[in-house]
Formats: sequence, C-alpha cells, structure tokens
Amino acid sequence: MATTLSTLAIKFDTCKKRPNVPMKKHLRQISNMINELADAGYMLTDKQQVQAVIHSLPYSWDHMKVILTRNEYIKPIEDVKRHLKLEEERQEATKMMSAKVHVSTPNSRNGWELEGQG
Repeated sequence: MATTLSTLAIKFDTCKKRPNVPMKKHLRQISNMINELADAGYMLTDKQQVQAVIHSLPYSWDHMKVILTRNEYIKPIEDVKRHLKLEEERQEATKMMSAKVHVSTPNSRNGWELEGQG
C-alpha cells in the first residue's frame, strides 16, 4: 500500500501537460490521479490540488501561472480548471484569427493582399 501511494504521489508530482494534449484531457488526467490518491488514503487539500495543476503547466503557460498564483479570487480547483479551459479556447481562437489574417488572396488592383487587410 505504501509503495502504491508513493508511486501515485511521484506520478502526480511530476505530471506535466504535453503540448499535444488538450487542456480538458490534461485536467481529467490530474483529476483521475487525485481520485487515485484519495482511494489510496491520501487526501489532497484544494490548495495542494491547485498548486499541482499550476506546477503541471508548461513554460508557454507561464502567464497563466502568474494569474492563478496571484489572483486571490481564484481559489477552488474548479475555478482554476475553468480559467485554464477558457485560456485554451482563447489561444485557439487567436491561432485561427492569425492564420486567417496571414492568408494571401488575389487582388485585381495590385497583385496580392493579405486577407482581412484590404
């Protein structure tokens, strides 16, 4: 039992979000690990859960680490999850808009122009 708990704790402490894994899936994986730890008799506080989620974010999400760490109104784990899902949606929308703006289209006036700029 102690070995199982130790293994689960290490797995949880070293969990990192991979770039190709959507945030919803990453958060589900963390939730599953939290449940496994609870089943093994180790209950994490909400603060420990929040810290683990923040720690699991990649370098490219450092701005969210700062926001989640410093915003006193984002306390429960469910708030953190909601903010991370919203941030991923914002990033995806930004990528789509950026791709749309950089597509070149033919223009009869002067050759080519960037879509959304003419």
